[in-house]
Formats: sequence, C-alpha cells, structure tokens
Amino acid sequence: DLLHEDLKIRKVVKAKLFHAGIAKIDIERTGKDAQARITIHTAKPGLIIGKKGLEIEKLKSELETQLKSKVSISIKEIKKPELEAQLIAESIAA
Repeated sequence: DLLHEDLKIRKVVKAKLFHAGIAKIDIERTGKDAQARITIHTAKPGLIIGKKGLEIEKLKSELETQLKSKVSISIKEIKKPELEAQLIAESIAA
C-alpha cells in the first residue's frame, strides 16, 4: 500500500515538475499512518517553489488531496547538475 502511494507521489511530482530538472525524489515515513516527508533534489529550485511559494503549495495540496493525508515537501538544490546522471539523461533525451 505504501509502495503504491510512493509511486503515485513520484508520478505526480514528475508530471507537474518535468521542466524543473528533478534528479531524485526521497520519500520518508516514520510510522504506518505518519505523514510523508518528500525531499525533491533539483537543479532549479526556483521553478518548484514559485513566486512566494505558490507552486510548492499547489503541489502540496494536490498530493494531500490524492493521498488523503498530510505531506511535507522540502527542496534540496543540486549544486553541480552536470554530475547527475538522471539530469544528463533527461537533457540528452529532450
């Protein structure tokens, strides 16, 4: 069940933020019914956060609606995106 939730989270995040250079998505839970803590590793954090945090709030509310539970999202900037295999593969494919 949690695996399906994780896959749904990854699918929504990738679909909404395909242009933001996402290298990795980490999902943590501390207990069975605990909220999901999502860490998005990205080369372009400004695109995910948006003006005054509007974009990240939209993403958070969409995930909470689909999962029917609370989520917290944090963004971690990738300092050297040219060293991330996922980002290089996406740039070649585009």
